[in-house]
Amino acid sequence: MADKNVLVRVPKVGDILCVDANNKKQFIALDTYDGGTLPAGYTVVGVVASRQGNQALVVHKANAAKKWSDVMIWTLSGATLTDGASHTQNFTANGVTVPITWQTSTLSAFAVAVQSYLNGQNFGGHSYRCIYDAQKDAVLLIHDTFSEWKEPTFSGVTVTRAIGEDVPQNSTAYRKSGRSIYWGSINVRRYVEWAKTSGTVPTADVPVRISAGTDAVKLVEFQQNAFCADIRNAYCIDPLNPTEDDYFRYVEAEYACEYPSNRASMAEMYRDGKDFTYRLVGKKYLASDGSQKELYPGAEYCAAVEYGADGLRKGSWFLPSKYQMGGVWSKLTYGHAGVSRANADPINRSLNAIGGSAISCASYAWSSAMFSSGLAWLCSGGGLFGGGSFCYSFMCVPCVLLDLSEGED
Repeated sequence: MADKNVLVRVPKVGDILCVDANNKKQFIALDTYDGGTLPAGYTVVGVVASRQGNQALVVHKANAAKKWSDVMIWTLSGATLTDGASHTQNFTANGVTVPITWQTSTLSAFAVAVQSYLNGQNFGGHSYRCIYDAQKDAVLLIHDTFSEWKEPTFSGVTVTRAIGEDVPQNSTAYRKSGRSIYWGSINVRRYVEWAKTSGTVPTADVPVRISAGTDAVKLVEFQQNAFCADIRNAYCIDPLNPTEDDYFRYVEAEYACEYPSNRASMAEMYRDGKDFTYRLVGKKYLASDGSQKELYPGAEYCAAVEYGADGLRKGSWFLPSKYQMGGVWSKLTYGHAGVSRANADPINRSLNAIGGSAISCASYAWSSAMFSSGLAWLCSGGGLFGGGSFCYSFMCVPCVLLDLSEGED
């Protein structure tokens, strides 16, 4: 009979992190966990998801879908806001245009004037609100119904996005092919599964080392379409008899992310998910009901995790960066066709054993890294790294980075 709840001093991917009755960290070996015989006082925390040197990235046993940003905010600026002259300009959002007139000499008065037109106005199911923020000495435009991206325009007024300003942005990803582009596959098998039936149907020759943002061609097109001759010649052992293995080679060579990587959005300055998370935590906005609400729900959710052991207390947990996600999401098999949690990758196998939340490579998941002023990096349900609008509720996985060289007393 196999041993149960085997403790290990140096954990590997899939091992389970617990806190014992003395608030000391303990690791239970992969596939030995048994909840019925867990020592008294043990609390299950999460699972080791990646290792690098003396560091272990642990994913929490629970994750949840959260928006990256609860609302969208822009600053309004320009000389006409406070020049005292009369102005009438069009405010447009979601195809609805409202003429707004003002004659103001202070920012606060301008905000009141604009709000008098926006109040109660229906922009095709969306609402916007204008306020003056005395602390920032700025006029803010807030999209309260931020369930989809609907960016407004305001003639004669400068409208500037004001979300995630403290987090550095980089929208470039490198693929193994050397191409610099804005997306790529981090879980190639998942992307292959998606592209087989949902990829493109080419209407012109498909080049080797494609530079455009076009998705991979469908499997049947790769095998039969005359426009795919060049890629068949490049990736097929026998171009006259293309196989699914040949198709996998094509997709991996053309679309797989360069990982690990030191370039662009994978460079050192974009790797620290904890730093990014705590640049967002604590930021609030004035809600339409007059209350102060958390602006960044995903970051707040991850930062709220806490346990009594050193390294696991509040302030230790974070939403991972794109780079940190890469070391985890590239290894996931749960989400692949025919894979259950019980026979999945070590991470999901252990999460299943402890009754935790799954991490599927077929689900969308947020990182804490900024893509641009309107997007954050995410891993899509097709196994791709790309940018996503802040408004969507995607999986947020709390993580903690442990230094294993410190040991326990």
